[in-house]
Amino acid sequence: MIKKLLGILLIGLLWCNVGFADDINDFEIEGMRVGESALTYFSKEEIENGKQPQQYPGSDRYIILNIFKHKNFKKFAQIQINYLKNDTEYKMGGILGSTPYDDIQLCLKDKDIMEDKMDKFFEVPVKQTATEKKHYDPTGNSKTHITQYYLKNGIVLIVCDDWSTKMTNEENLKDIISVNLIGEDFSNFLKTEAY
Repeated sequence: MIKKLLGILLIGLLWCNVGFADDINDFEIEGMRVGESALTYFSKEEIENGKQPQQYPGSDRYIILNIFKHKNFKKFAQIQINYLKNDTEYKMGGILGSTPYDDIQLCLKDKDIMEDKMDKFFEVPVKQTATEKKHYDPTGNSKTHITQYYLKNGIVLIVCDDWSTKMTNEENLKDIISVNLIGEDFSNFLKTEAY
């Protein structure tokens, strides 16, 4: 029942402020927009304490920050923010919101509903949907269901990660839905420097 209510909240609230849009800055996750300072939403201490121990292997130009179950989160259990290493304002180049699901079918249903709503809200320059095997699972039984919307200055991703029973039991990996807002510079970083 709680997961169903969460799904309804995610679908109903995620895009409520979008309107007609083709600009990454028209989207928000938990009220946050790409390009804004993380200091508007979190203290410097929360930001410094939330830095992920493992950063991108190819470059440290962007820093990964994870905040879990924050008092201000209404839609997602975790937010991941990426900001430029030497930026004292912690301007967000990418924002990801995610929530675990016990039922992958409910996750996929909610993803489809989000996509339908997204398709109706604005004209999309390019949309791409795929299901891929997760490389981390040697059995090949874990999958990522991903939809990418390419905007004039960024990308919006809607993803359901479907981990195999083996990976859930052995690695404690949970099925999740995530929405990712990726600004243009951060997108270029991911393509050319991060890995």
